[in-house]
Amino acid sequence: MLKSLKILAGLALLYSLDNTAAHAAGEGFCNNYAAVSVEQYHLAQERGISVSSPRWNGSFDLHKMWCLLVSEDAAQHEVNARQAVLDASASLGPGEEPAAASPADDASAPPEPGEEPAASSSADDTPAPSSSGEELRQALDDFDAVQEIYNRAKASDPTCVQLRRIVEEMRVYSDNQKPVPESFRYSVIYPSPTPEPTIADLAADRIHRVKQVKPTCF
Repeated sequence: MLKSLKILAGLALLYSLDNTAAHAAGEGFCNNYAAVSVEQYHLAQERGISVSSPRWNGSFDLHKMWCLLVSEDAAQHEVNARQAVLDASASLGPGEEPAAASPADDASAPPEPGEEPAASSSADDTPAPSSSGEELRQALDDFDAVQEIYNRAKASDPTCVQLRRIVEEMRVYSDNQKPVPESFRYSVIYPSPTPEPTIADLAADRIHRVKQVKPTCF
């Protein structure tokens, strides 16, 4: 019951924030989104609900990172979809089994538009034999650096000067051939998705997104 109340409180917080589909979700919204999503994941586990679907995972950071890349409407859709499953399980009678996730949501399938990727297992995060732990750490650092620069473009009504500066800062990574960490490869889609994007591909994708904020600036 306590967890259900916490989730409902989190949902109220999400609904209370400005919900504008035309813009990517903001930091405050995504912190709340990630907290609610993790609570929903743990409650689903407690109720014996199948959580193999990509939209169910217990990683706050992964939920937040995905949220920062999409609109608030898209993020809210995921919360609503998980809550519908939880509500349905709460109405089951004694001895009834909770419904398994839809086969279409199998974690081995590519995420559908608006659906989050599954959190990588600890085995997925293990570098290949040819990669050292230090290389993986550097790739994570570079990913975080590019993402931090990109997030500045989502500030309230950035100027053309600010957007151009952001683009120039990201171009520093245009020759970076380190691989994007596996958990975040799904977010690199410009000019087209690639199975193993590099930090250079990530920079190109984020530069494209920044230019869409105010196309007349470029």
